[in-house]
Amino acid sequence: MALQEKKEQKLAMNKAEPEPPTRYVVQMALCACVNSALLGYDTGVLSGALLYLRDAMNLSTAQIELLTSSMNFIAIPGCFLAGTIADAIGRTKTLFAASLTFLAGALLMAGAQDYGTLFFGRSLIGIGVGCGLSIDPLYIAEIAPPEFRGKLTSYSETAINIGILAGYVSNVAFMWLPDAYNWRVMLAMGALPPFVMMILATFVMPDTPRWLLSKGKQDEAEVVLKKITRSEQEARNTERDIKASIADEKTGLGWKEGWKKILCPSKVIGRMLSLTLWISALQQLCGVDVILYYPPIL
Repeated sequence: MALQEKKEQKLAMNKAEPEPPTRYVVQMALCACVNSALLGYDTGVLSGALLYLRDAMNLSTAQIELLTSSMNFIAIPGCFLAGTIADAIGRTKTLFAASLTFLAGALLMAGAQDYGTLFFGRSLIGIGVGCGLSIDPLYIAEIAPPEFRGKLTSYSETAINIGILAGYVSNVAFMWLPDAYNWRVMLAMGALPPFVMMILATFVMPDTPRWLLSKGKQDEAEVVLKKITRSEQEARNTERDIKASIADEKTGLGWKEGWKKILCPSKVIGRMLSLTLWISALQQLCGVDVILYYPPIL
């Protein structure tokens, strides 16, 4: 009888759903997602602005294509730089720097008097997008409980689509202005989200416990851990796991094991990795960017 009760208790524990993340974790994840909305807004607003921008500056088809695609190409070095910068100065400061770069690019494009300035502003936006878009999912993953990391990091993708919608709304709202400067107002509005992100990164969002512990900031890390965990015991366990992971990285064990799992994956990880790569590739190869950027021109 006692054995049967133990089996039932164990079965009930296995079926029990994990506790949801704290409200603070969800709030910080939503704050980080503002950064993803930057990319979405830029994508959406440029599609409408191109229609008026082309006539205002007498741009050729090749110039329009180069201007539109340049952000995606220049975002690549931004992605590579993001990890090094984030490890050096912290996650929130990196988000601040990326947003500042984006803001500068948006204002340059809005005030551009020639194609060179326009292209330079677009390039700054590309660097900001590449850097920021690599860090905000990392930030969310480092503050989220393991069982909810996938769900919370998916908020970033949702934020991109919300940003695209906001860009389209901006096009409709300002298209009624004179053609000489309506596109400038559309692009200038792109400076608002990065400004909000800069405020959040400076005054609202703390750095992640992992980064704080890696820099020896024990007291600050403990304060954040108490906010993102649901009990003192969970905070201690999380701190212990983070320290163990950091120790593995310093010895090179964590780095080697991580690449080993990617380069020589097991069957399960291999299927997961293959599926992820194929989905990412097909998202671009299906031509969705044409639908997002060029409908008004087409």
